[in-house]
Amino acid sequence: MRNNEGKAVENRREDKKAFGKFIGIMIVCVLGGGVVGFAMAWMDVDTWQTGAAETVRACLRVISPWASIVLSSLLLVAAGFVMRKSRRSFHRWDGENEEDINRIEEALSVVLIGSNVNLLLSYFFMGAGLYAIDWESLPEMYEKIALVLLLIGTIYAMAVTMGLQKNIVNFEKEINPEKQGSVYETGFRKKWLESCDEAERFQIYKCAYKSYVTVNGLCVACWLISVLGILFWDFGILPMMFVMIIWLGSSISYGLESMRLSSHPEKIMR
Repeated sequence: MRNNEGKAVENRREDKKAFGKFIGIMIVCVLGGGVVGFAMAWMDVDTWQTGAAETVRACLRVISPWASIVLSSLLLVAAGFVMRKSRRSFHRWDGENEEDINRIEEALSVVLIGSNVNLLLSYFFMGAGLYAIDWESLPEMYEKIALVLLLIGTIYAMAVTMGLQKNIVNFEKEINPEKQGSVYETGFRKKWLESCDEAERFQIYKCAYKSYVTVNGLCVACWLISVLGILFWDFGILPMMFVMIIWLGSSISYGLESMRLSSHPEKIMR
């Protein structure tokens, strides 16, 4: 009982210490929101919004059809250089110096991140291009070419990403022969995870938790922007609904998985 009372006192002390900082953050957020609201009310929002939207659309109309093709080609060249350099380093490896292998795997991780970012950017430019195209003048040659380039660019980016990820996975399996799985398999992630040792799984779990926390923070920011958009920029409710779908999906899936693993501790390291 004394231990419980001591813990309760400690909890109250921690809450009191953190409460002042929390209130300070809330005051700053409220004041910031007030400043933004006052600025939007003071400015001619409709005129500013219309002009900015037209400028952005004109830029996207020129950039989007070519963006995915150019970015994917640049990624392919850079990744090819990194992969060749990494493979030469691996062939020179003496089998003992782990720092050499760590540098190789860091380089492969950079390529992997680049391929994922490139794929997401291709999705963005696909949507942005469809937004920027003047559908009323689609019979014109430029609009037709732009639409075809958007489709080619997205498919090209997907092919580049899949090819790079396949090469990275196969290279990792050469470095670590115990690794199993092909990127073309539907159950690749599960098979790959099962072939990882406990340290690698723990690293994956920590990265996943970091991603979960980051997504929650981004959802807060996107929710705030969508609310401001409803008030000042005529966004409508749809952007906020999409943010909430992602936010709810992330939070509920995390909670359900936590409950499942708490009920079956033996599955945690599987």
